[in-house]
Amino acid sequence: MKAELKKWLRILLVAYLCLLVASHLKRILDPIEIEPGEAQKIFVADGYGEDAEQPIEIAYLDEGPRDGPVLLLIHGSPVGSSVFDPLIEALPENFRIVAPDLPGHGNSTHLVKDGSFRADADYLHQLIERLDLQAVHLIAYSRGGGPALILMENHPEEVSSLVLLSSIGVQEQELLGNHSLNQALFSLQYGFFLLLEELVPHFGFLDNSILNTDYAQSFSDADQRPLRGILSRIEAPTLILHGENDALVPLAAAEEHQRIVPHSELKTLSGGHIVLMKKAGIVADHISNFVHKTEAGLATVKSQASPARLLAAAQAKAENPGAPASGRGLVFLVVILVLATFVSEDLTCVVAGVLAAAGTISFPIACLACFLGIFIGDLTIFFMGRIFGAKAIHHAPFRWVITESRLDMASTWFDRRGAVVILATRFIPGSRLPAYFAAGMARIKTAKFIFYFVVASAIWTPLLVGLSMLLGNQLLNFLSTFEHWALPGLLGLILIFFAITHLIVPAFSHRGRRILYGRWRRKVRWEFWPRWVFYPPVVLWVIWLGLRYRHPSLFTGVNPSMEGGGIAFESKREIYEQLAKGQGSIVRTLALDPEQSIPEWLGFVRSFQKDLKQPYPLVCKPDQGERGEGVTIVQNEKELEAALKDLEGTPLVQEFIPGLEFGVFFEKKPSESQGRITSITRKIHTSVVGDGLQTIDSLILNHERAVCSYPFFREKYKEQLLSIPAEGEVFELAPLGTHCRGSIFLDGSNLASAELDASINRIFDGAEGLCFGRLDAKCPSEEEFQEGKNITLIEFNGITSEPTHIYDAKYSLWFAYRTVFAQWNRAFAIAEENKKNGHPPWTATQTLRRLFAALFR
Repeated sequence: MKAELKKWLRILLVAYLCLLVASHLKRILDPIEIEPGEAQKIFVADGYGEDAEQPIEIAYLDEGPRDGPVLLLIHGSPVGSSVFDPLIEALPENFRIVAPDLPGHGNSTHLVKDGSFRADADYLHQLIERLDLQAVHLIAYSRGGGPALILMENHPEEVSSLVLLSSIGVQEQELLGNHSLNQALFSLQYGFFLLLEELVPHFGFLDNSILNTDYAQSFSDADQRPLRGILSRIEAPTLILHGENDALVPLAAAEEHQRIVPHSELKTLSGGHIVLMKKAGIVADHISNFVHKTEAGLATVKSQASPARLLAAAQAKAENPGAPASGRGLVFLVVILVLATFVSEDLTCVVAGVLAAAGTISFPIACLACFLGIFIGDLTIFFMGRIFGAKAIHHAPFRWVITESRLDMASTWFDRRGAVVILATRFIPGSRLPAYFAAGMARIKTAKFIFYFVVASAIWTPLLVGLSMLLGNQLLNFLSTFEHWALPGLLGLILIFFAITHLIVPAFSHRGRRILYGRWRRKVRWEFWPRWVFYPPVVLWVIWLGLRYRHPSLFTGVNPSMEGGGIAFESKREIYEQLAKGQGSIVRTLALDPEQSIPEWLGFVRSFQKDLKQPYPLVCKPDQGERGEGVTIVQNEKELEAALKDLEGTPLVQEFIPGLEFGVFFEKKPSESQGRITSITRKIHTSVVGDGLQTIDSLILNHERAVCSYPFFREKYKEQLLSIPAEGEVFELAPLGTHCRGSIFLDGSNLASAELDASINRIFDGAEGLCFGRLDAKCPSEEEFQEGKNITLIEFNGITSEPTHIYDAKYSLWFAYRTVFAQWNRAFAIAEENKKNGHPPWTATQTLRRLFAALFR
């Protein structure tokens, strides 16, 4: 069932990747053509800011008498100029209506790099100049208020009057009232749409949808902070139209705009943010009357404002900032606060306190909204650690650095110190995400985590919200600065702590110095590098050879009788069966049926043991495996049963062959009658000798070679590290001839001989289709091995095996690469001959599928 699920997941992944590639190709080769509307025209503007190198097409509507008052309608986001259609129908016919689609919206150029108010204002100015408009009346809806105000500031001579219709303005009344926090929300929104467009196969559909990255960018690039100052400097007649129940731009914003524009007139309408569409007739009447008054010179300008209004406008803040939020507006504000905690918990608490101080929301609701968001967000982090973190340790790359034992240690530590950790992180911004994820990953009990978390949050949230009510924006600015440096500061402290605990403190003890020495050797000696560090140049070389031979996966044909030439997951049982056709001695092997039970397996093993010289030890290994993975030497039936339980697929049980172990790389061209040995390796099974005084842990650390593999040995022998071997007692650390599991590899080229060459060739006589790979063999002594006598083959590995003599410490990294590159050259040459002889290699698709499965196994 598990294998079937993995198969379907791989199929779905491949299908998704294919669709994603096809989608991106469609978007590149056949981009969506944006055509202007039936009544629209196109104006090509010069790009602004980051878009200076590209022309920007502005689609716009221009209708009505040329000599009538000009209304320049500026839409918001994500809508285009079509949002004004109901208003245009309701306006008198004596007005000239100009309604452009700002870049990134409607039928104008999309994918602009600069979506700021200043950019939009510049395009509006260019349009005014191109159409030779004189003294326009600006009608700015929603976000359109930003570019309208910038245009008035930069070119006051071009504007006769301003109508702010459900318009944004002062920063303090936008969403959470704080620029930094709002920008965090807008950036998060932009990131969401960017991921949606790039990672979802949509074939261009999302590129022209109303909600996309263009819409998100128009807010993330916007900066409302200058708008308050611009509003206070407006001289032209100003009308403010606003819905009483506007949930997006609160009525308090319009009231503040009326205050700081002392000559402005505020008209409230029943309805919400879309009064423009719902009350188009009423809105049209207000605009028409206001424009006619302005044209007649009867509208109030700033110089005509009353002294009382001028005095009120001069105040830094309004005495009455607005009525408390209620109804849908309150619900919307609570939702925003909840979502804002996902970006920054502490800044949201501070903003909630400021809103409570202003009377916008009550203190209990402010605390409840923040607590709810914090609870949902942090509990999600905890469960992500629990669900994904625990599973991740069984897969690459996490399994390379995190083990079950370390996770158990972390779990125990959290059980002891969890309350302190969770309480402490609540008071340290920037530390919660890693701590809570780690708590979930370490399997701390959910009920215990929630209890600690609720207690910590119940103390912290009202405290921070309450302080914010008292200190207001001063605390907001302080915390914003503090949190800006909190995470870098925390990382710096972690690095210092790491240096002290992992470098400085260990250096004061002999054991610590030996651990540091082993760690240093693993870094500077290439033979200990992980495969992902050593192999990239080899991969590039193989790709180059594939191009040179005009077949990227040609090498998979090097061993026609092995799946993919032995690239990965080849069956050892099938290889043994193939080698049995030769004349060499092969280790006795029993393949067990994976469908049978362990008691049945044990019965077959007992029968198998009757033909052996001695029943134990035995070797258990998986039929498909590499680099010693899953290989175990068992000494009795109890160990045998435990080893069989841990094996997946088809288990193999083999006779244990005593003696020395060697690695022999063998190559044979199909056109040649005899093959040749290209590498011989002596494999030394690392061991330590007891002195009756030192523990196994100390013996490993004091061993010049074993210390380099200390982390592996420490994990493997964790139950025996403190035991003390008797004087002269040999403790074998690496019973398997595998370098990554602690064995020492030495160049054995001095053992080459004609007799050995003949003996190895006899092993392959009759074993057709095995041309290239490494034999792992056992022999009683080096002398007999050199004479080609009493050699028993224990394994054969194909194309991805290595000439292991390169791991001899005397050889340099450059020597290793030269040797491996030369080996791959010969592999391609042999595979080319096999192909000509009617043994085709795998396709590139088959090869990539197998490599992908091996990489993420």
